[in-house]
Amino acid sequence: MRSRAPGSLQPRPNSGPAGTRRRARHGTVRRDQLDRCHRKAHLPPAEHPAGQRPAGCRGCDQPCRRTPWPRGQQFCEAVRRQTRALRPRREHQPERGDHRIPEFDIENSQFLLSFGADFLNTWGSPVRYGRGYGKFRQGDRERGTHYHVDSRFSMTAANADKWIPVKPGTEGLLALSIAQVMVREGTGDSAATEALTGGDAEVLSAFAPENVAERIGLSAEKIVDIAHSFAGHPPAIAIGGGSAGAHTNGHASLAAIYSLNFLVGSVEVPGGVLFNPAPPLEGLAGPPASGSLSDWQGIVADMRAGRVNTLMVSGADPFYGLPASVDIYDASYDVPFIASFSSVMDDTTLMSDLVLPQHTGLEDWGTDSPHFGPGYEMVGFQQPVVRPFFENRGPELGTRGFADVLLTVAQTLNLNLDLGGETFKDILEADAQKLYTLGRGSVSAPTFGSFWNGLLQRGGWWDTGARFSGGISRPPELPEYQEAQFEGDGAFEYYLTPFSQIGIGEGQRAHLPWMQATPDPITTATWRTWIEINFRVAEDLDIREGDVVRVSSPRGSIEALAFPHPGVPPDTVSIPLGQGHRGGGRYAKDRGANVFSILAPLTDSDTGAIAWAATKVNLEKTDEWIRVPKFENTVVDFPEDDHQRVVQTTSEDS
Repeated sequence: MRSRAPGSLQPRPNSGPAGTRRRARHGTVRRDQLDRCHRKAHLPPAEHPAGQRPAGCRGCDQPCRRTPWPRGQQFCEAVRRQTRALRPRREHQPERGDHRIPEFDIENSQFLLSFGADFLNTWGSPVRYGRGYGKFRQGDRERGTHYHVDSRFSMTAANADKWIPVKPGTEGLLALSIAQVMVREGTGDSAATEALTGGDAEVLSAFAPENVAERIGLSAEKIVDIAHSFAGHPPAIAIGGGSAGAHTNGHASLAAIYSLNFLVGSVEVPGGVLFNPAPPLEGLAGPPASGSLSDWQGIVADMRAGRVNTLMVSGADPFYGLPASVDIYDASYDVPFIASFSSVMDDTTLMSDLVLPQHTGLEDWGTDSPHFGPGYEMVGFQQPVVRPFFENRGPELGTRGFADVLLTVAQTLNLNLDLGGETFKDILEADAQKLYTLGRGSVSAPTFGSFWNGLLQRGGWWDTGARFSGGISRPPELPEYQEAQFEGDGAFEYYLTPFSQIGIGEGQRAHLPWMQATPDPITTATWRTWIEINFRVAEDLDIREGDVVRVSSPRGSIEALAFPHPGVPPDTVSIPLGQGHRGGGRYAKDRGANVFSILAPLTDSDTGAIAWAATKVNLEKTDEWIRVPKFENTVVDFPEDDHQRVVQTTSEDS
C-alpha cells in the first residue's frame, strides 16, 4: 500500500492508448497487430529487475503458458527466470530443491545469522520479518541474538548485535569455514555432515578458519567465535540473500549458507526454517525464479537477427534495468513493433511504437500466492478500491487491466485458454469457487456469494493448519567452491556494492515524489544518487560530503554525491539503485545516475543470473559540489558538554 496509493493518486502521462503516428484504440490496435504477431514471433509480457510484477499474475501467467507461439513460450520462461536483480534467486535450493522461499520462524529463534539479506529494509517481506524480529528481540522470552554478515552497513546491519563486514564475494567461504568448525568440534548434525560432504568430512579441512581467514577479511578467532555462537544457541537460523548471492559464485555461496540450517538441526522445527506447502490453486506457483542474464542476452541477439517481430512489455522497464553492455537500445531498432502497457512514460515506453496503459494496482483485480510464503497455504485476492481514473473515456480509450488485454487477444485469435471465464474477474471468481468447495480456511460461509464477499473483505484466503507435510530429504552435496570473479580486478581499486532503496526500490517507483522523498534509513539521503565511502578513504582522497565524484568501471562512468561515513569498509563503496532514468516524468527523468549502466555483464557460474556485485571501480573527485539532500541536519554541531562521557553499550568488537 505504501507505494501503490501514490501510484494511483499521481497524475499519469499515459492516460490512454497512444501510438507514434495516430491516436490508438484498444480494440483496433490489437486487430491491427495480431496477424503479424501470429505469423512470426509473439513476445509476451516481460518481468525485469527494474520492473514491477503485474498485479494479476495468474491471469498473465496462463495466457503466456498456453500461447501457441514456441518463441513466445521460450520468452515467457526466460523472463520469469529473470527476477528482480536484488531479489533472492534459488536461495533455499540446497534445502528442498524447489523455487519457493521457505518461512523463517524468526520470532521463535534464539540466534539469527544473516548474510547479505537486508530483510529489515528491502529484502523479501520486511514487514513480516520486522514483526517477527520485534518478538525475537523483545518478546516474552529470552532475547535473541543476531549477527549480520555484509560488505555494506545496511538497516539490518544497524539492528544486529554484531555487524561482520567481509570482503565481497567471500560470504560463502565464511559459511563453509563455520561449517568446518562445527564438524570438527562435533556440534554439527552427523547425518547432514555426511550428506553435505559426500561422506568425506575431510573435504572441509581446506576451509578451516586458519586457512581462509585472510581471504575473508576476519581473524580465525572471530570465525570460531561466530561458529560457537551459532551452534550454541538453538534453534538458530542462517539466512542468505541480497549481495551474498550477487557474485559469480553466488549460487554456491547461498548453498553453503543455507546448509548451515541442516548442520544446526533447524529445518522444519519451531524457530527454524519451515517449508511452504504447495498453493491450493493450480497455476499460482510459477516456474523456478532462477534469473538469467544469459536469457536476456539471447533475446537481444534474436532481436538483432530479425527473429523478433513484435515485443510486448508489461510490468517491466528492461531499457532501464538491463546492464548497458546488453545494449537493448540498439537491438530494439531491429524490432518492427514494440508495445508497452505501462501507465508511466518510462525508459522502455519511450522506445515503444504503441502505448496501451494498464490499470494501476488500486484499480485492478489480482490474485497471488506470495513467493515469500508464511508457512501455510495462502492466496491473496486483490480487488479495485477506486474507479479507473480515466474510465470516462470509455473502454477503448481509457486504461485496462493487462490480464483482460491478454484474454481479449486470445478471444480475437480464437484461442481456448480454458481459464474458467472470459474476463479476469470471472477467472478469479472461478478460483474462489474452488476454494469454497474445500470447506476449510479463514473464510466460512453458507453460500458462495457470502464466501466471495468475505474473501474480498479479508483480502485473501488462508489455512493456518495446511502446512508442509512432505518428508525432509537429505541435503544435496555442497558444490565445489569457486572464488568470486570481478571485472576490473587489478586496474580498479574499490568493490562496488549497489543496493535497493526503501522508497524507489530499483527504480520502479522513481516517478513518485512520495517515494523519492523517502529517506534512506542509514544516510537519510533522498532524491539523488550518492556514494557511500569510508571516511578515512575520503580524507585520503580529499573528498568531503557533497563533492561530485566520478565513479568509473571498465563499462563506463557515472557521477554521484559523496557521503563519507565510518560504516563502510575501506575497500568498498556502495551506491543506491533507482535513479538515472531517461523517462518516467519530471520526478524521475535526468535525476541522478543509473548504476546499471556501469555494471559488468558477469553472471553466476551456476545459474546464469546477473552478478550485479561483481564490478570494481575507481573514484575521481571533480570540481563540483552539491549539497546532499537528506533528512538529518546540515547545520554545524551544537556545543557539547566537555564533562559528558560516552557510555559503550555494545561488545568490544562491535
